[in-house]
Amino acid sequence: MVNFRLRLEVTRLQHNMGMIHDVETATFELQYFKADGKTPIRTEQSVIPGKAFRKEGLGKDVTDKF
Repeated sequence: MVNFRLRLEVTRLQHNMGMIHDVETATFELQYFKADGKTPIRTEQSVIPGKAFRKEGLGKDVTDKF
C-alpha cells in the first residue's frame, strides 16, 4: 500500500483585501510539501473566477463553499 501523506499550503496572490467575489479572478498558489512540512514537492497556481464564490441571487453574507 502506498501512503501519500503530504502538506498543502494555499496562499491567495494579489489579494485586494476585499470581497473575493468582487474581483475578476482570484489566484492561489498551491505549495505541496512532504509530510515533514519542509521538503517541497511542487508548486502550482489555480485561477478561479471571482463570481464562482457566490451563486447569483444569494444574499450578502452567503458564499458557495463548494
